[in-house]
Amino acid sequence: MATLRVAAIVVCLTLCQIAGQSIFGEIRGNITDASGAFVPNAAVTVLNTGTSERRSVTTDASGSYSVVNLEAGNYDVLVEASGFRPAKTEKIILRARDVVRVDTSLEITQVGTEVLVTAARQVITTDIGTIVDTKSTQEIAALPVNFRAGSTNSVYAAISYAPGVQTDRSGALSVGGGMPFMATSTVDGISNVNVRSNGTLTDMFPSADSIDEIKVSSVSNNAEFAQAGDITVTSRAGSNQYHGSLFWYHQNGAFDARDFFSTRTGAPFKVSNDFGGSFGGPVIKNKTFVFGVYEALRYRTQAIVNQTVPPAAWRTGDLSSVVGTIRDPLSASGDLFPNNRIPESRISPQSRALLQALYPLPTIGGNSISTTNYRVQPGSANDNDGWDVRVDHVFSGKHSIFGRFSDKEIVRSSPSSLFDTLGDDRTSVKPRNSVFAWNYLISTSLVNEFRFGYSNNETVRSFGPGGQSFDGLGLVRQVGIQGIRADAPTGASVPDIGISGLTATGKGREALTLSNTWQFANNVTWIRGRHSFKFGADVRRLRTTDITSFFSGDDLGEYRFSGNFSGNAFADFLLGLPNQTRVANTGRDVDGVTYHTGVFAQDDFKLSRRFTLNLGVRYEVHPMFLDNALTTSNFDRAFPGPGARVIIANEEARKFTAPAFIQSIGNTPIVTAKEAGLPETLRFNDWNNFNPRIGFAWRPWGDRTVVRGGYGIYTVTILGSVFYTITGIHVSDVRTFTNSIAGGTPQITLQRPFATQGVAPIVGTADFRRGTQFDGKDPYAQQWNMTVERDLGWNTSLRLTYTGVRTVKMFSSPDLNQVPANTIGYAAARPSRPYPNWNIVFVRDPNTAAWYNSFTAEGTKRFSNGLFFQSAYVWAKHLSNATGSNGSGFAAENGAVPTDRYNLNLDTGNVATSRRHRFVTSFLYRLPIGRTTSPLLRALAGGWEVGGIALLQTGPFLTPSIDGRTDPSGTNTQQRASDRPDYTGTSYGNRPSDERTVDSWFDRSAFAIPASNIGRFGNVGPGQLVGPGTQNFSAKVQKRFAFTESTYLQLEGSFANLFNHANFEIPGLNVSNTNFGRITATQGVENGGSRSIQVGLRLAF
Repeated sequence: MATLRVAAIVVCLTLCQIAGQSIFGEIRGNITDASGAFVPNAAVTVLNTGTSERRSVTTDASGSYSVVNLEAGNYDVLVEASGFRPAKTEKIILRARDVVRVDTSLEITQVGTEVLVTAARQVITTDIGTIVDTKSTQEIAALPVNFRAGSTNSVYAAISYAPGVQTDRSGALSVGGGMPFMATSTVDGISNVNVRSNGTLTDMFPSADSIDEIKVSSVSNNAEFAQAGDITVTSRAGSNQYHGSLFWYHQNGAFDARDFFSTRTGAPFKVSNDFGGSFGGPVIKNKTFVFGVYEALRYRTQAIVNQTVPPAAWRTGDLSSVVGTIRDPLSASGDLFPNNRIPESRISPQSRALLQALYPLPTIGGNSISTTNYRVQPGSANDNDGWDVRVDHVFSGKHSIFGRFSDKEIVRSSPSSLFDTLGDDRTSVKPRNSVFAWNYLISTSLVNEFRFGYSNNETVRSFGPGGQSFDGLGLVRQVGIQGIRADAPTGASVPDIGISGLTATGKGREALTLSNTWQFANNVTWIRGRHSFKFGADVRRLRTTDITSFFSGDDLGEYRFSGNFSGNAFADFLLGLPNQTRVANTGRDVDGVTYHTGVFAQDDFKLSRRFTLNLGVRYEVHPMFLDNALTTSNFDRAFPGPGARVIIANEEARKFTAPAFIQSIGNTPIVTAKEAGLPETLRFNDWNNFNPRIGFAWRPWGDRTVVRGGYGIYTVTILGSVFYTITGIHVSDVRTFTNSIAGGTPQITLQRPFATQGVAPIVGTADFRRGTQFDGKDPYAQQWNMTVERDLGWNTSLRLTYTGVRTVKMFSSPDLNQVPANTIGYAAARPSRPYPNWNIVFVRDPNTAAWYNSFTAEGTKRFSNGLFFQSAYVWAKHLSNATGSNGSGFAAENGAVPTDRYNLNLDTGNVATSRRHRFVTSFLYRLPIGRTTSPLLRALAGGWEVGGIALLQTGPFLTPSIDGRTDPSGTNTQQRASDRPDYTGTSYGNRPSDERTVDSWFDRSAFAIPASNIGRFGNVGPGQLVGPGTQNFSAKVQKRFAFTESTYLQLEGSFANLFNHANFEIPGLNVSNTNFGRITATQGVENGGSRSIQVGLRLAF
């Protein structure tokens, strides 16, 4: 059977070639005479007015025509037929993947008549079922989003204002009722999705000046699309006219308002400059065109570091300020150090050297560590340089190509917690995205589109003073700490010194994370009669790499000082007496590769002039990544025995299995994938991902009303975060050493921290984090919708849409070793664990779901008479059991830990950041001062534009938690997740709006902490509390000084949250904490923070 499946896929690939998602559009229509009769064999010529490229077709017997695979741009359509007067329709705006209908009625020829010229009327789309929102670069530039000179200059922030899109606190986007990982994102058809984490690579978007348009498809995507939500960015091409610009945008803390919670006068220091230029035009007129952009960002802010370091006197052994006595732990009689002073001779050389290298001197005097004593205000920076270049060439009316290359160099730095010694935390990002496309007009009815692309995002995280990497390995060797392996990683790293009461030194070691996609695509479009067929496939080679890490110190060790020996933690450190140490052998880093394939067939069938049926099917195959480093392992839960069994890739992988891991699992077998009947990826492929799609567009009463509907199944693409969780388990060699002193001799010291044999985890105490259900199916979503759209006149439309989404087989991360709820307590119930050789056994299981229903009312006025606006109201109800015990955002692709693995519905509730009510309106108004006015009035009052965005939305759905002081279910919930409280019966916890304050947003008296061992979990459900909503209005004012018709200087000011309305972040949610219900910050997305101002200057020609 498997052979037949493979053969079927090969046949599909052969027939369909190598294909994928197109960015080209289509112009179609019907040609009739004055009586409404069809006009066959009429010549239709479509002209791209920017490049002068022409395409010609003839109408069929029903008077219909279709011109496919057209570049986005401005077009004229000329219709000529024997016996009729030629007719020309001008100024047709075709955007990426749009289907624009241009119907023409021809008049009988009269002697000497000229061509009849009309202007295009495009208010609603009438021929496809998909619901899309498209914004051109001019419309994006008019939005007061302030992304050009913000902490990043990515245009991604503007996408959240599209109808059908919602965002969470991190900025992740939900499109059309799906979770963020259920939407695709492309630039010119080439993926810019992060292979490692399955989110959009926001830095990979081209410069806003290099973007022609952004299209968000949220409902009823046809078979050409892999996901129900899609974000498509198309780049700007050159034309037969030379165009260019120089621009500068600036933000400054002096312009901004003070944050609601800030105790300082004025806003924090911030200076940001974004600058660059663009140029485009013909290289060879009508043949070769080029367009390029350079953009740079220089962003500077001031950070505040507040930490606790050893006072100056302590560093010399003078702890006389310490309350309590300090004893000599090596003294047989328990002698005290006089006056709490440790002699210089007793201070460990390793301690002295580490103190000098890792801990800066305090900046605040005194000998107490009861409050922070190290306060500095260094700067943070973001330097960003980006280039985008696109070249188009037209060989003939049959062949055209284009290529684009985008490259960025980004360096972000912020001060570490111990800035003067450990320097800055630095992240270097190098996103690159390129595409080559070839459009081949085989005949007037057959068109081929080939596309090849490459995207690569390389992220390096490091730290160190003066821009250098901190040499932790060199430090421990120089200090003389023994037991560090000779082949330890050499990148930036630091031993993790943890002294009770002081700031720890631990930091993650230097890491290179890679997200890499090679993509091949080819689409074939075939027009035959009333059918428009499209066939294709998409083949991608995906690769992700990352380090293997277990804790902050990793190979250089973790050292903990708690005062067990002398009675004071810092004294223990000076004496070189840790109470516990750990060291890891991190082994090989992860290097995963896979190939994803999707093939599709689509038919747009014109049943009549007014009814189009969109039929399609897509097939997807998403194999698990294969780790070239052989660090993956899985858990075979069905195998009998106290530890089930562990599965590794192959015999070669067995060589990397850590001795400590083998010791910790007792008699648990370790077998290879071949022995277990699995592929080396340790997960079977799901071969059943057939995705039917159906949609329709019906014009029941002419061209001003369209009724749309559709249904589709969409296989969710699972990427690196699920794969990464099965890496690094069997190769973990983590040793723990506990100190003791016998006869005045310590077992371990700071010089010899790993001197004893070490303690591998005792059988039954080790965790398996995490496996994946190796025969699990891929998640998928079913989406259905019904839409009515009406052209109201005045270039204004109204659209009403119902959307439903049902997503199943989403991942959760249950603990297979959880005991059922009980009244005897976890200590007594623990021996009944299903797998006693293990402590926790986390896995990724496709067993959760989500339900989404929404109603959207959207009114849009296309730009005319100086005015554009778009207003959208969304009512949405989004339920899921995939966000875990107390999720505060959308579900992630790798799943959350459920409260109770035996009852997943215990976590069913409102998805936190899908707001129940959301209203967004944006507008642009150009003052009507024209050429007929006096020069003085035109100079003063002309060229003004005012734009704005208003956002009103209800708050997120939040879940209270308890902190683990009790264990109501007797399952040791806190080692897996967070339990929830009980209701007291007085209220549901939401205060009336007039009683809410930042210190008490919720009613604490509504909740009680349940007692231990009552045999159940807390009875408060998820998403029962409603957090603060959002109300803000942002505005932009622009003034254009025109020198010639195409040359101008533009000044602008953009005001995010113009009225500085305080939009609060979520309150504290732990009912065990005194900060429950207290708010301490304002929102950080969608202009929700304090007012910020951006000014800009642009010279264009």
